[in-house]
Amino acid sequence: MTGQTRRIMITGILTAVSYLSGACVISAAPSDNRAPDFPPGVFSDNQHYSLDELRGKVVVLFFYESGCPRCAGSIPERNAIVEQFRGQPVVFFAIGAGDSADEVAAYQRRTGLDMPIFVDRLSLMEKRYGTKISLKNIWQFRVIGPDGRIVGHRMDETTINKALAMIERPYDPAAYHDDLAKVVKGLNYGEYKAALRELRRYEASRDEQVQASAEALRAAVVEEVQGWKQTADAEADSAPVEALKTYLRVAKLFPREAFGQEARAEAERLKRSAPIKNEIAASRMYAKMYTAIERIEPAQVPELAAYARQIAEKYPQTPTGRKAAALADDLGA
Repeated sequence: MTGQTRRIMITGILTAVSYLSGACVISAAPSDNRAPDFPPGVFSDNQHYSLDELRGKVVVLFFYESGCPRCAGSIPERNAIVEQFRGQPVVFFAIGAGDSADEVAAYQRRTGLDMPIFVDRLSLMEKRYGTKISLKNIWQFRVIGPDGRIVGHRMDETTINKALAMIERPYDPAAYHDDLAKVVKGLNYGEYKAALRELRRYEASRDEQVQASAEALRAAVVEEVQGWKQTADAEADSAPVEALKTYLRVAKLFPREAFGQEARAEAERLKRSAPIKNEIAASRMYAKMYTAIERIEPAQVPELAAYARQIAEKYPQTPTGRKAAALADDLGA
């Protein structure tokens, strides 16, 4: 939304209106409070993110109006919150509402905004979250809890801490030696790979109490991860894509243990099944839209919508096919 035309629009009267009301508009959330995922697109750090992959963590979305001086002036406050929660299971994203990749990059350089920015050139994230960023609605926030539902509309300490309190912490720090506090914290934050790597050091400790506590913690983790595998076993036929993800995660965490090797074998078996082959094919088609959607001109939107509908109709039973159907609806197909 940047550019000469937008800057001309920032008259004294309009700016006054945004100062008084822009920060206060709370738009309608999705009816069931479930947070919609990112549509295809690019982020300012050239990574790809999915809210599904961030389940178990708190996610904060910051929609901003790039043509408003007040919004730009608030960036130090936003960065202070990011810094306050650094090292905790909180992930921050900004949404460049209606902006191109070049405009997003320029805004980030100019303001120093310290979070990845999603290039929402077609305003699809705005649409999915029931809001329209403008000079009368200069920013919006959505705080997403660990279960993937919207739990707040403010980017502040109180709201984020309430969301953090919703995270399930299966490991009680009091049950293990104090030296293992960092490992326990990592497990409770869902950072299993790093935590297990750190745990090995304590399992080799010369302190018998530390070693025994580390072994007990590993046994508890093994029991939990075996439970994941059992869930995948039960859902392999009804939800093969989710089961495959679980099998691969189990195999990656415990590649040498028997149950990890069994998970690897089940994953390989599922990869040969028709549902997974269809999901892979649908994902490959869908991936082509990630860069195309950023370069597309308004006149080409119907063509993109038709392509998304093609994926949905070809692979209707796959998760990616359902995502494509939602995108086609967003684009008006």
